Amino acid sequence: MLKEQYPNTELTRYREQERPPETKQEFIEQLKDTLTERQLTALQTAYVSGFYERKRPISSDELAETMGIARSTFHQHLRAAEGKLIAELFD
Repeated sequence: MLKEQYPNTELTRYREQERPPETKQEFIEQLKDTLTERQLTALQTAYVSGFYERKRPISSDELAETMGIARSTFHQHLRAAEGKLIAELFD
């Protein structure tokens, strides 16, 4: 189509670019896709349990117990998830 309108045009570069998310849901899905299942579970569990509130109603020990993992493992999953989300925001 371009060649028909401009027959002397020559393509010198081609660049593929990912399409940015258009809706809030697409944006959320894109963020979720960066996380492993355990990272997402740790993050969701922490959030819905009030772990990010000023006065935490639940400890990381309790959250780890609900997931059936050690506290250190829970923190590894949570920190990795937080790091990925922050990287998406600032990279």
